[in-house]
Amino acid sequence: MLSLADAAKLVAARGRLMQALPAGGVMVSVQATEAEVLPLLAGRDDQVGVGAVNGPTSVVLSGAEAAVEEIAEHFRELGRKTKRLSVSHAFHSPLMAPMLDEFRAVVAGLSFTASDIPVASTVTGELTTASVWADPDYWVEHVKAGVRFADAVTAVHTSGVVTFVEIGPDAILTALTGQIVNADDEVAAVPLVRRDRDAAVTFTAGLGSLWARGVTVDFSALLAGGRRVDLPTYAFQHQRYWLEATAQVPADPTGLGLHAAEHPLLAAAMTLAGADEHVLTGRLSVATHPWLADHQVMDTIVLPGTAHVELALHAGHRVGCDTLDELTLQAPLVLPASGAVHVQITVGEADVQGRRQLHIYSRPEDASTDTPTTLHAAGILLREAPDGTTATELAAWPPTGAEEVDVSALYQELSAAGLTYGPAFQLVRRAWRATDSDQVFAEVALSQQNAGDADQFGLHPALMDAALHSIGLAGRSALTGGAQLPFAFVGVRLHATGATVLRVRITPADSDSVRLDLADSTGALVGTVDSLILRTVDRDQISGGTTGSRDALYQVEWVVGPVQERAGSPQVAVLGADWQPELANICAAVVVPDVLLAPVEPTGGDLADDARHLVHRTLGLVQEFLAAEQLAATRLVLVTRGAVATGTGEIPHPGQAALWGLVRSAQAEHPDRLVLLDLDDSADAGLVLPAVLACGEPEVAVRAGRVFVPRLVRVVESVEGAAWAADGAVLVTGGTSGLGALVARHLVVAHGV
Repeated sequence: MLSLADAAKLVAARGRLMQALPAGGVMVSVQATEAEVLPLLAGRDDQVGVGAVNGPTSVVLSGAEAAVEEIAEHFRELGRKTKRLSVSHAFHSPLMAPMLDEFRAVVAGLSFTASDIPVASTVTGELTTASVWADPDYWVEHVKAGVRFADAVTAVHTSGVVTFVEIGPDAILTALTGQIVNADDEVAAVPLVRRDRDAAVTFTAGLGSLWARGVTVDFSALLAGGRRVDLPTYAFQHQRYWLEATAQVPADPTGLGLHAAEHPLLAAAMTLAGADEHVLTGRLSVATHPWLADHQVMDTIVLPGTAHVELALHAGHRVGCDTLDELTLQAPLVLPASGAVHVQITVGEADVQGRRQLHIYSRPEDASTDTPTTLHAAGILLREAPDGTTATELAAWPPTGAEEVDVSALYQELSAAGLTYGPAFQLVRRAWRATDSDQVFAEVALSQQNAGDADQFGLHPALMDAALHSIGLAGRSALTGGAQLPFAFVGVRLHATGATVLRVRITPADSDSVRLDLADSTGALVGTVDSLILRTVDRDQISGGTTGSRDALYQVEWVVGPVQERAGSPQVAVLGADWQPELANICAAVVVPDVLLAPVEPTGGDLADDARHLVHRTLGLVQEFLAAEQLAATRLVLVTRGAVATGTGEIPHPGQAALWGLVRSAQAEHPDRLVLLDLDDSADAGLVLPAVLACGEPEVAVRAGRVFVPRLVRVVESVEGAAWAADGAVLVTGGTSGLGALVARHLVVAHGV
């Protein structure tokens, strides 16, 4: 309709004249319909107006601050959401009047022509003719009248348009369009530019989405110099003639004297003779369970932690235990790209409280029968009656008082952290963050491909795994950054089965754990997890989870630790012998220290009494330290001397060694809060502390001014032979340095020689 030069004149004049107006005026977005707002504007035509109608229940008020705020407050009292926009003036309001005459003169000097495509006006909210656009009064009205975006989109959609393209600086209008026309598979809104995204990638992906919907795209203009090539046809044919792989058991296990496990991931079950112990077995493969290939950690297919939970709950249900009291994941269960692994679940006898031990093992299918199995998870099952809890708080959806979070880039961000999810696991549809707490809400739904199998599971592992994907949206540093996997599930209860859609409430409990409440699409409770603890993993930990040969021998060795520069000087407080009142004073201080240094010295008396004294004193200190909320960001460094042997010739002090064992247990429950520091006689804790804190290790020993840390190292690949000689001696052959001592030590202990 305009030449480039005339279009530039119109835009420049409009912006210049608007900004030249006196400062003042506000714009506030209100959750209300236009019909609700208009009666409140009566008698205020020169102060406030409807600046925009962005959706069925989204209106922007624009005008003098007092008038706008009075109307906005009316809706706040009704429980509606309002948001003040960051603008310099009250655009599209009566306050634009002083610029209109000069702007009309500018528009009158422009030349308009007829458009060759239909255009919808956000002034009238209708498809507009060329004569309307050429009228200067139309552009004057465009400045002071509200933006009728919702009406314009509706008019276009009514005319038969089902594909919308946003060419603005972000995807704001794309989201609004979806709300206006209730976007489904027939209607799509595609942005071509996204804030903080690579422009070329976003633009090309947008054009690809349009082309996939049948929109003609001139790719020759985009990819200059490219040429068309024919795609191979066979792999892309729509009809297939071979059978789909299924997870069904190939044969009836009753013919082998076993019972059917009645679960998609398991094949058979048995009860051991003469005991109330049970074993369930299965075979896992990406050929028979292809959806498992969509769960990859560090480019490795790993059985989801939620699948371990599903297996444990099923095993518990078979023995009358419907509560998974706890389940700790000890090693990742890696699935090969080809082949399979055999899975075995053992359930022990019930104790007097009805508790049963549960373990999950695996071994590669092609491994020999004498290959050791790998323990992946250990837990406890309980026999508990249902508590009758209902998820009434999740009946209102979306949750009241929560702001929606954009999840369009969620899976790209997770992939960057090392967690790659395929279509079977990319199930987060929407998410919200509570405005008055750290709670996060999410809506997840099984893919159509897996929804048909949901009734075969208690809770499909892919659906439950997707419920965890929004944990990082809580904004807690301990729950974000790096590849984080479930480490321990506590208090897992399943209240309903076969869900295909979940409403999820994630409530952070402390620095590294969350509570999960899972409900169906009506708000009825499906399951709860009292506590889920996450741990950051690296590539070595995942590759170490590959089931395979365990012939190599390992032992702990103390090696020189990494030396790093530490930014800044931490505030340090040192506890003396009378630590209880000192700790109370530190908690009451205005500024608490970053590091609490606690030297623990032996009494020099009887070894047994000394050990008891050190352990009890340390237990009390650690308990009070962890219970002090004021010290939540403080690290406790316990300083010992001679508690560990870092080399030959060193003999650990029994009492201080027992202290280390106690604190190691506490470190497992409270990572990054406790540090063990062992010194030799020449070291000073204050001088070595910066180096200890910089290396970031939970256990550190200082010997002759050097920092050592413990590492598990391989000491021998294999043993060629060990045999009793005729005279009762032991002959050992093969191996590497140190093998003889290791084997001899084992034989002395095992055979009493």
